[in-house]
Amino acid sequence: VTATDVGTLEGKYPYKAFSRYGVLVTKNSFSKEVAARALLYTLFRFSAFQDRVIEPILTFYDKHYVKIVVKVEKASSTKIRELERNVGYIVVDNNGLPIHTISVNELIDTHEDNKVIGPLWLGPICNQSYLEKIIELSLNKHVDLSKEALSKLRTVLEECRINTPYYFNLPLIAKILKANIPKINYVLETLRNKGFLASRTHFDLLSIKTNAPLEEVSSLLSFGS
Repeated sequence: VTATDVGTLEGKYPYKAFSRYGVLVTKNSFSKEVAARALLYTLFRFSAFQDRVIEPILTFYDKHYVKIVVKVEKASSTKIRELERNVGYIVVDNNGLPIHTISVNELIDTHEDNKVIGPLWLGPICNQSYLEKIIELSLNKHVDLSKEALSKLRTVLEECRINTPYYFNLPLIAKILKANIPKINYVLETLRNKGFLASRTHFDLLSIKTNAPLEEVSSLLSFGS
């Protein structure tokens, strides 16, 4: 499935996003990933109408489109309900920075300074084994991929190992803190040394994906400045 109306999915046109995809999307700092997860949620919802479930194989954002490859299988209503744990919301602050996620069942009134984005697909957005196989085939010359495509695919694989449905925009955090932007490698290595998972993201070259909380990332920028 390919979607080209990424502006709508990213939150530039909230009313269109709600009417077309049934999601509430406001201005945020990780809009490219939100676009992908909003589309995944829509696929899950419409598949469920037909007693089907989806398994994301590959989620890819490039230029002005989102491309998603999913495996669709027939499933019981029980199986569909089990997969509903992958649907939920992301709470963001006034700067559009992600704070935490909440499932549909946990949805409650949030602090007035924060907003809710969703419902979105919060589960895995790719199949790691599949991506590893594609990369292996490319290295063995069985699949023809350009160096740029192979590099992006490696980044996708790295970030898919981190089960966090958003990324942190380092320039925005630095602007809020009035701090200098440290090198991305410094931030990644420091987070990893502290026991967190961290990687670059193909959604935004100036952002990182990590399971560390916003406060931890912010402290590195403050310290690094």
